[in-house]
Amino acid sequence: MSPRPDGERPPIGEVHGFSELTQRMIVGAYERCTRLHRVLALTMGLLAVSCAAASVSRFSLLPVLPLPLLGLAAFALSRMRHNLDRRRRLLRWAIMFTGALFVAFWTMAVLGRYYHAD
Repeated sequence: MSPRPDGERPPIGEVHGFSELTQRMIVGAYERCTRLHRVLALTMGLLAVSCAAASVSRFSLLPVLPLPLLGLAAFALSRMRHNLDRRRRLLRWAIMFTGALFVAFWTMAVLGRYYHAD
């Protein structure tokens, strides 16, 4: 970022854009909460078990559809843990983790609506 018109450099704490704000939020949350990785991994494991249990109870393979997305989210979560020192990579893996998890939730909602209509 270029210096201000009066020639002074901006203070260190100032945010210079949306991407830097997003980076600070994700890195700050991930560094402050040491148990966040375990909680997220446990939550994804419980979601995977519930998908498997739903496929057994419904006698159908449709509830297993979110499992690859949960696997992608788990892979992104493991990459987040290994890229704590590289902020841009951490941001990319966090976006992939969030996107895969949201699509998995959406898939579960669509499947729930499909089964509820029967």
